[in-house]
Amino acid sequence: MYVIFSIGKEYSKKDFNSLLSIEVKEFMRNFAFLQQNFYKEIDKKHLLKVAFEAVLKELNDPYTGISNTVTYNIVDGKIIVEDANEGDGLNSNDEIIEINGVSLEEKSADDIEEQLKKLSDEYNVCKVRRKNEVKTLISSIGPDRDIPTLIPKIFADSENKMGYLPFYRVDNELYIWVKEMLNKLEKERITSLILDLRNCCGGEEIAQNDILSLFLDKTHPLYQLERRDGIKKTCFSNGKETKKYPIVILIGPKTASAAEIITTALSEQYGATIIGENSFGKGWGQVNAKSLNYKFRFTVHKWYTSNGKWIGDEGIKPDKFVKNNFEKDNQLEAAIKYLSKT
Repeated sequence: MYVIFSIGKEYSKKDFNSLLSIEVKEFMRNFAFLQQNFYKEIDKKHLLKVAFEAVLKELNDPYTGISNTVTYNIVDGKIIVEDANEGDGLNSNDEIIEINGVSLEEKSADDIEEQLKKLSDEYNVCKVRRKNEVKTLISSIGPDRDIPTLIPKIFADSENKMGYLPFYRVDNELYIWVKEMLNKLEKERITSLILDLRNCCGGEEIAQNDILSLFLDKTHPLYQLERRDGIKKTCFSNGKETKKYPIVILIGPKTASAAEIITTALSEQYGATIIGENSFGKGWGQVNAKSLNYKFRFTVHKWYTSNGKWIGDEGIKPDKFVKNNFEKDNQLEAAIKYLSKT
């Protein structure tokens, strides 16, 4: 779970200067002296980034560090860059038209997804269309983002209609999609619902709360946050109603962060049944911060379930443990079998 934060607009010049310790001011003076007197010109921007990266590393927190991701969307058969780090080469709104010599123009979304899955290098040669120019550059866009096709389903027998919704990254797009698909499934008069969070590694705090509010009314606590002052703050749903049908949630080792909050809130407040394997166990929340030159993230709080449990050590233990069989989705079969008897 994370929130997005921009550096620079939050402080006046007076407030910012008051935050600078003697040690920080000394570092700035030393750096300025080095810059002016080193025997050759130095890359100030790069050195400051490396220095700050070392500071983040010294905090010894696996969830704190410089962000090195490129985010993009497939729109009308085109790959459009959503966001990228400075130094990566890509800019927001760039259209990627070729990767490693393979043209992506006039291809379907499925063909583009398949091509992206084949990328194996950390850095790839891209041709991009930027306004009226075509540029060739090296980019970190790569295979770490496997773009899924989210397809809702209905599993039916003589007495039951079980809806099925897979989750991926928790963001506003997923919230809009879940809201729309939930309405469609309920118009089909489903009697129960399966939420598949096995490939959901987390996402945004606002989106996670909005998704939970589709299922729980505003009387329900969702989770608790604890910052370094030790005070816990309880976050509530803003929903208008609580659904009535049984829910099963599928989880596994990739289920983490915001996905774990969704799982525990629906388990403790709704009575949803959890099936699968233990989740990842990410009991901390981060801020995604953006400065002028790079992006970074750092941990700002621990989170607890609505009942006050911390799952950071061992993850969520399912109510019904089912080891995944990759040749046959026995976890999904177990969910369908369970709901058929409910």
